[in-house]
Amino acid sequence: MPALQLKDCPPDVYDTLRICANNEDRSIAQQTLHILRNYLDLYNQVRGTTNPDSVIFNPNLAACHINEETRLKIRTEQRRKLFEKISLLEPIELSEDFQDTAEMIRQERESRMDRIIPELAGK
Repeated sequence: MPALQLKDCPPDVYDTLRICANNEDRSIAQQTLHILRNYLDLYNQVRGTTNPDSVIFNPNLAACHINEETRLKIRTEQRRKLFEKISLLEPIELSEDFQDTAEMIRQERESRMDRIIPELAGK
């Protein structure tokens, strides 16, 4: 397995890495590899070489330090691709007797209010 050696690491960077590794219950080497993997995943996603959908669902995204402009570009591209996928879907055919969704919501709201208002009035 290849080895990586880092020389002349500024003390503040090393201290922050050490604290972060300790908080994540990792060694400094494990934490460094974890950070590098996350950064390189994002780097590839921005360049379009991996699946950008994974950025939204990546729980490690918050741990990665990317600027707001890059984050906005990623999210914009994700939305564009999602809307492309949606536009290719076949429409759902509803039967003629299917209840109007606005009416269903109105009925549910009235049902909840009938239960809430007597409680508020102390009945």
